[in-house]
Amino acid sequence: MSKTSDIRARVKEHLEGLARAVDAKAQDEGFREALRAMAIFWRYSLFNQFLIRLQRPTATHVMARLKWEAMGRKVKEGEEPILVLAPATPGWATSFIDVPVFDVRQTRGRKVPKLDLSLRGASQLWRKLERAARELGVEVGYRMLPSGIRGWSLGGKVELLPGLPGRERTAVLAHELAHEILHQAAGKRAAELKRPGPARTKAEKETEADATAYVVLAVLGLPSKAPSYIAWQGGTGLTVLRSMTRIQRAARSILDAAGIEGPSIPLRCTP
Repeated sequence: MSKTSDIRARVKEHLEGLARAVDAKAQDEGFREALRAMAIFWRYSLFNQFLIRLQRPTATHVMARLKWEAMGRKVKEGEEPILVLAPATPGWATSFIDVPVFDVRQTRGRKVPKLDLSLRGASQLWRKLERAARELGVEVGYRMLPSGIRGWSLGGKVELLPGLPGRERTAVLAHELAHEILHQAAGKRAAELKRPGPARTKAEKETEADATAYVVLAVLGLPSKAPSYIAWQGGTGLTVLRSMTRIQRAARSILDAAGIEGPSIPLRCTP
């Protein structure tokens, strides 16, 4: 078997393992409980986000007292509420009233389930992916991004949140470079990866990007949160397998651009 065939076989094996891990994660009760908790947190307008930050800059999750009680938590005595604005009449925005809400740190009780998608730990391997970006003709920039966003692909440019730990910066950069190749037509192999037919869904795009990042991180010897991320985005094991060839090519494009000899490096995928 040639080196190229060998690396393809090993990538296929690990992507099949990733597919199984995604389906297992989607059925995990702890994961499902975290998604349910995320679903009931209010989605605030930009103005209310400003009000929350103004009154309590460290706030992360805010809800009304009764909603916290429904989750098994009580507002601590003496805590001052955060005031946000809501329409006085549901469905109408002609007049507003103050609504008191509280941050999770102002409450106590049952533990709030969390979906942790961060990667901790130092690494300088992101420098290799910055080199890959230059080879692919993609500019890399760092600036403050909207809350909850660590990076995004803009077509010819990716922007990352500054100050990310080394491992997470590497993972986010790999993910956004995958978007550039697969969905923004960046790089020499973009034409190979264009497929006629209906546009891909967000779940399909995020699955392809994070599965590609998964392979890149594996070659670099780094862990990945791909099973959790893909399941969170609505992807499945079948979504991974359907795009296997595109994922393999995109990962190889990034590794080649980074000057990494993929076939000579053992893959260590860690779902």
